[in-house]
Amino acid sequence: PLSTLFNTAGFNLNVRVGVHVGDALAGNMGCDSRMNWTVVGDSVNTAARLEPLCKQYGTSILISDSVQKAVSKSIRCFHLGKVKVVGKDEPIGVYEPYAALPPPDGHVNSTLGKLQARAAALAGGLDAAVIPLEKDLADVVDMYSSGDFVKAVKAADELSKKHGKCSKIDKLRERALEASKEYTKSNKKWSGVFVPTKK
Repeated sequence: PLSTLFNTAGFNLNVRVGVHVGDALAGNMGCDSRMNWTVVGDSVNTAARLEPLCKQYGTSILISDSVQKAVSKSIRCFHLGKVKVVGKDEPIGVYEPYAALPPPDGHVNSTLGKLQARAAALAGGLDAAVIPLEKDLADVVDMYSSGDFVKAVKAADELSKKHGKCSKIDKLRERALEASKEYTKSNKKWSGVFVPTKK
C-alpha cells in the first residue's frame, strides 16, 4: 500500500474518507478563463460532511447507511451509530468497513465477482478474530443510542480489556461520557443521535 511506502521513507501518511451514494452533477464547470472538473450535489455534500467525522469516530473511513446497504453482501462493517450531519434534518447511520468478502457461489466468474475476489485478496480476507469485536461494539453502540451512558462507558472499558487498544472503542467511550455529563443531570431529551459540535 501507498502508506507502507511513505512510512518506509519516514513519512506518516494519514487520510480520512467519507463515502455516500446518490445523484451528483459531474463535469467541467466554471467559465472560459477558469474551468475545473468537479462534482456537486446533496450526496457530495453528505460525503464531505462524513470525512471530518472520521476523527471523532476513530476511523480513517466512514460510510453512510445507504452505502452499507449497497455493499452489505461484499463488505463487512462496524456499525458506529447515528449522526446528524450539518445541513441535513434526518440523521444517518455511519459504518466503518473492515473486510471485503469473497463473491458468493454463482458469481465468481462475473466481472463484479472477479472485482470482489480481487478486493478480498488485497484486504487479506476476513479475520475471524475481528467478528466478535463487530458484535461487541454494536452492543455498546446500542447502549449509547438508548441513553444508557454509564453502562456504555463501563462496557467500553471491558471491550478495551478484551480486544486491546482500539480507537473506535476509545472514541465511543468519549461520546458516551460526554453525553452522560450533558443529559443525565439535565432536562434535555436524548434522541439517540450524536450531534457533533466540533470538527
